[in-house]
Amino acid sequence: MLIVSYDTLTSSPRDYDLKYLSTTSPWFLIVLALLAALPPFAIDTYTPAVPLMAQFFHESEGHVIWSISSYLLGFGLGMLVWGPLSDVVGRKVIIRIGLIIYMVATLSSTFCTHLNALITWRFFQAIGDSAGVGVAFTMLRDCYSGQHLTRTIASIIAMMMLAPMIAPLIGSCLLQDQHWQNIFYFLFSYGCVMFVVVLWLPETLSINQRVRFSSIIKQYQLHLKNRQFLTLSLCASCSFAATFCYISTAALIYMSIYHFGKFTYSGLFAINAISIIIGSLTLRYLSSKKTPHFIQCLGLWIFSISDIAMIIAMHFFPDLWLAFTIFITIATFGLCLLIGSFMSSAMNVVHEAFGTATSILNALRNILGSVLSMIVSSLIVTTIIPLPITQLCLASILFFMIYFIGPSRSLAD
Repeated sequence: MLIVSYDTLTSSPRDYDLKYLSTTSPWFLIVLALLAALPPFAIDTYTPAVPLMAQFFHESEGHVIWSISSYLLGFGLGMLVWGPLSDVVGRKVIIRIGLIIYMVATLSSTFCTHLNALITWRFFQAIGDSAGVGVAFTMLRDCYSGQHLTRTIASIIAMMMLAPMIAPLIGSCLLQDQHWQNIFYFLFSYGCVMFVVVLWLPETLSINQRVRFSSIIKQYQLHLKNRQFLTLSLCASCSFAATFCYISTAALIYMSIYHFGKFTYSGLFAINAISIIIGSLTLRYLSSKKTPHFIQCLGLWIFSISDIAMIIAMHFFPDLWLAFTIFITIATFGLCLLIGSFMSSAMNVVHEAFGTATSILNALRNILGSVLSMIVSSLIVTTIIPLPITQLCLASILFFMIYFIGPSRSLAD
């Protein structure tokens, strides 16, 4: 860990003389990973409580899952705001403001007596949460590019995916006294800790690199006219949406359709998280040896074949939970290759206003994931077939984008 002076901040985002963590320190990446892990904790500690909350609010479990979809919708819309603002005022102040909103909304959720109120507060919780996550990835782009950026994103994803492994177990433990509010007390405490920890983060955007508030619209126009960036962002969004459709409905599938308990569900969900970690490490390894196009094709074929196999297995053996778990785990591995590679490729074609570009990328993927997860959760009643069918439709879009448009063919490693 390097300790240097903040007052001598240079004009280059890669030359840091800050009185905080050095960007070359592993702790810098760990803090960013902890920020990026807020959404997995906010979602995955929450899912074991879905049946209990359905009883508390006298609503269906599918309706309770709308609170997860509203979270993702707020997350995507928040991204559109925080990214451009971070290009104007800097990265750290945006993270702090977002964490304050997150903590207020999280604590307010514990007082809800109607599901619609909870859905609303979850929306605002996500808006605050999105500041830390979006700016964290923007800070990576401030500091890295090319292969180094891809490897760093893969490392962050691998670290943040520890959250889905332990979050359902934490949620299940917190529900032992049958009070779902305990989950929000935990999330509030997490936010308080992060508010203190981010004080040690360096500011990665120097003053002379910031843009004027009046230029935000121009920055959006700049990126929205970048056809390659939009194509890659759409690909990343489809990949993420396919993953989130499973994440948002996993509790419904395992606990309502397959009738497993909270702790068994937590263990089965952790298997999927391990797949994401292995996928991230594989992406980190392949990024220095293969082109982005090769990695994306590999990920797409793994995802598509396992998804088709899942549809066939679930059609003939709908009660075979082990087959579902195996195929969704393999599919998630392929999706992890796709998400990391497409995100890195999209950011590599951007050369200015990284906060705005990150906002567009994350907003697209979260809004698409929110809409599709809401649809899938409404369709899953007695069968899980709507999940792989939706994923296969997204795979078809990716096939068209990769093989007919080829957005990453010309990108250098």
